Amino acid sequence: LTTLNFLLQGLVSESIIGSLLTFPTYIAVAYYACSLLAETSSMPFRWKPFGIVYVLSLAASTFLYHLTDSFTLIALPVAIGVAAPQIFFGLQKLIKYRHTGTQFSNSYAVLLLLNGFHFLDYPFLRPDPQMAIFGFGLVLIFSICFAALLPSILSKYHTDQLTKNLLQQMEKREQVENDLAIALIKAEHLANVKSIFLANVSHEIRTPLTGIIGLNDLLLTTELNPEQREYCSDIANASQKLRRIINNVL
Repeated sequence: LTTLNFLLQGLVSESIIGSLLTFPTYIAVAYYACSLLAETSSMPFRWKPFGIVYVLSLAASTFLYHLTDSFTLIALPVAIGVAAPQIFFGLQKLIKYRHTGTQFSNSYAVLLLLNGFHFLDYPFLRPDPQMAIFGFGLVLIFSICFAALLPSILSKYHTDQLTKNLLQQMEKREQVENDLAIALIKAEHLANVKSIFLANVSHEIRTPLTGIIGLNDLLLTTELNPEQREYCSDIANASQKLRRIINNVL
């Protein structure tokens, strides 16, 4: 994007309005530079206010173009619109978020801040060809410095992200293991309760049933009339069926 801006400004170097319209392509460079700094430093990235400032500055420069021939006055609003986000995010990083990210991120913020201030000299240097070349040289130097820092910043950022994700997975696994341990304790407790319950039920039901069956067997050994013996036989059969049902249920 920076190279594209150089080419465009070279094509329209003799036109004020051309320079005015090509210079704001730097806003795209500013957007990506600021978003990268915010992403790698855990900073909130709110671009909408700066988009509004940029549009207003472009409108102001276009309006001034019809009122004056001074390139400095015409280009100053646009220069402010492009410089504002870089200065803001650079200062925010160095003041409020200096302990987040890496030291390389702080160096990146210093470059971004200086680059933003450098854009403010565009309206004053651009009319002089020699100073314009000097200004483009500074932009090129800043771009090279950004490119040199990027691998280190992104490598550290991705390493931190992977480490963070690994720690989160370990914490989740530890939580799952704790939950499983608690569930196992509850299951063992429920198994014990079940065993105690079955033992109690078995004793409380089988004991009186065994007594009924035994007394009925004793009764069958006594002298009974046919009707009484039939009743006792029915009791014996019903008791045996009931005992089988209870055994199956338990």
